[in-house]
Amino acid sequence: MTVRSIVLTVAMLAISASGQERVHTIVAFGDSTTAKRGPLPVYATRLQKHFADRGRSVQVINAGIGGNNTQHAAKRFEKDVLAHTPDTVIIQFGINDAAVDVWKMPPATRPRVPRDTYNRNLNHFVSTLKKTGARVILMTPNPLRWTEKLKGLYGRTPYDPESPEGFQVLLKDYTSDVRRLAEKQSVILVDVDRIFRSAAKEDNSSIDSLLLDGMHPNKRGHELITRALLTVLDRDQPAPTDVEPLVASISKQTLWQNRDASGRTWFHPRVCMMPGKDGKPVALMNLQEIAGSDYFGPVHWSESRDLGKTWSDPTPIAAFGRDPVTGRTDGLMAGGCDVSPQYHPQTNTVIALGHVVFYKGQYFARNEQLARYPVYAVRSADGDWSERRILEWDDPRGGHIYTNNCGQRVILPDGRVQMSFTFGPKSEHRMVAGVHADYNGKELSINTVGPPLHNRKGRGLLEPSVTRFHGQFWMTIRAEDSRGYVAVSKDGLNWEEKQEWSWDDGTPLDMSTTQQHWLTHSDGLFLVYTRKDASNTNVIRWRSPLWLAQVDPQRRCLIRKTERVVLPLVGDGVDTPDKVALMGNFDVTNVSPHESWVTVGEWMPRDRYRGNVLLARIRWSRPNRLPLW
Repeated sequence: MTVRSIVLTVAMLAISASGQERVHTIVAFGDSTTAKRGPLPVYATRLQKHFADRGRSVQVINAGIGGNNTQHAAKRFEKDVLAHTPDTVIIQFGINDAAVDVWKMPPATRPRVPRDTYNRNLNHFVSTLKKTGARVILMTPNPLRWTEKLKGLYGRTPYDPESPEGFQVLLKDYTSDVRRLAEKQSVILVDVDRIFRSAAKEDNSSIDSLLLDGMHPNKRGHELITRALLTVLDRDQPAPTDVEPLVASISKQTLWQNRDASGRTWFHPRVCMMPGKDGKPVALMNLQEIAGSDYFGPVHWSESRDLGKTWSDPTPIAAFGRDPVTGRTDGLMAGGCDVSPQYHPQTNTVIALGHVVFYKGQYFARNEQLARYPVYAVRSADGDWSERRILEWDDPRGGHIYTNNCGQRVILPDGRVQMSFTFGPKSEHRMVAGVHADYNGKELSINTVGPPLHNRKGRGLLEPSVTRFHGQFWMTIRAEDSRGYVAVSKDGLNWEEKQEWSWDDGTPLDMSTTQQHWLTHSDGLFLVYTRKDASNTNVIRWRSPLWLAQVDPQRRCLIRKTERVVLPLVGDGVDTPDKVALMGNFDVTNVSPHESWVTVGEWMPRDRYRGNVLLARIRWSRPNRLPLW
C-alpha cells in the first residue's frame, strides 16, 4: 500500500449504542514541537478546541515533552500513551534524535540517537499501537532554519551555517526514515516537512515565517499542522445507524450445579486471565464453599485452558485455610474470604487478595470478629502458592477494619497496584480511599493512601471497585442508604466528590447495600449491578437479577436504554422470593478481545444454601483493545 500524506481508510470517530458519541482519545506523542508552549495554541490544543466547539466527544492528550528523543520516549511510552487506551496516536520525533551536540566540550561528533535506534524505536511504537487497534499518524519533523543563536551553538561541522539548509544536514535523513516507515507499516503520514515547504513557496515567503526560533512552529505553523491533521481526523465519520451496539450477545453457562443441594454450593467465583507457559490464555478462578451467612469454606483454585468450556476440579489453597488465633484458647480460627485473583505481568505472578474472617466451629463468629484486615497469597509462574501474608497498614483509622474485599484493582505501568480500601475505626461510618501499593513479586506493601470519601449512613461506604477508562480512574462504591456511588480521579488517590448512581434522566437507582463492578471495554464503560425492580420486590436486597448498563462518562450516570439483563432472575421474586437464588457476590473479567465474563455463585439462604456457579459470556461487536495482562 502506498501511503499518501493525507489518507484515511477507516472511520475515526464512532458513535455509541446509546446514540451519543463515545469519547475518542487522541494522544499527541512528541518532543518540544508537540509540547505545550505558554500561551501559544499548539496543534493538540487546537484539535481539542475544534472538537469541543462542534460538540464532539473527543479528548486530546498532549504527551509532548521538551528535549525528548525516541530513547526518552520509549521509557515513557507505556505510561504516557498506552495507559490512556488511545484510539488515535500522533507521533512526531526526530529533531532531538538527529542533533549533534557540537556546543559541548569536547564537541560531540555523532547524533544523540543513531538512525538505526531511531528507526527501531519508532517501529516499536507503531507496531505496539497497531496491535492494540489504535490508529497511528506519523508526522515528519518540521524543517529547521538558522538563527544567530543557533549558529552560535551549532554553527560548525557537521552543520553548514552558510547554507539555509545547513541545519538540516542530518535531520533530512531522519525525515526520510519516517516516510519509509509509514509506507512499510501502512499507517497515515502527515508530512510536516513538505507541508511547511509548500506553504512557504505558495506564500512567496520563507520557512522562517513558520517558526518561532528556527526550530519550533509558531502560530501559523501550528495552524498548518492542525489543518493537515483535521483533514485526516474529520474524514469519513459514520452515521449513528452504521454502528452496532457494543454488546452483541449474552449467553449463560452453568459451571458447577448444586440447585438440588446434593453437593457443594460454591461461592465467590472470581477469575483472572494469565498467560500459560505456551503463551496461550489461562483462566484462573478462586472460589470457596458457602454454608451460611458469611460462613465460608477454604478458598480453592480452578483453571480453564479452553476459555471457560471446561474447568479443573477445585483444589484448596493452603494459605487461605483456617488457623488458630494466636493467644486464644477458645477455638477461634482465622480464615480468608472475598478473595480476588489478579495477574501481575511485570513479575509473572498472581496476587490473590481478600480479607481475614473468624470462625468458631461450624459458625461465623459474628460477635467475636476481631479487627479485620487484608490477607493475600501469591501464585508463582510454576503454580505454587505462597503462605498467607497480611497487607499491613498501621493507621488508627483502620482500627476496626481496612480491606479491599471483593474489589477490582488496576496494575499500573510501573508495577504498582491501584486499589481502594474501605476502612474505619468503628463498625459504622466507614470511609473509602484510593491506595497505591508496591509489589515485588512476593510481597505487597502500602505506598500511599489518599484522602477519604465519607457517608455517615449505617456502616458507611463498602466494597469499592476501581477501573481505568480513557485516562481516568473510576470507583464504584456500595453503601447502606439505598444508593450506590461513583467517583472519578486523575491519579487514583485524589477523588472528586462521589455522586449517586442515577439514570441519564436524573432518577437515582434503588440499590440495597450490594456491590457493583466495572465491565471495561476500550470503547465504552459499563457497570454490572443489582437494583430494585418490579420482578424482585421481595428478594433479599434485590440481589437478582444481575444487570449491566453503559456509563455516560461525561455525566457519570447510566444510560437507561442500554440496560440489559446479564443473568436473569429464576423463580418468582414477589410471591416466593425464598426460592430465588441470590447473585449479589459476582465478578467481571475480560477474557479476550471478543468476550468478557460475569461469574457468580448462586445461593438460597432460606432454602438449604443451594445454588449453581454461573458464567455469563458477553460477546462484543467490536474488539476490546484493552490488554488482558
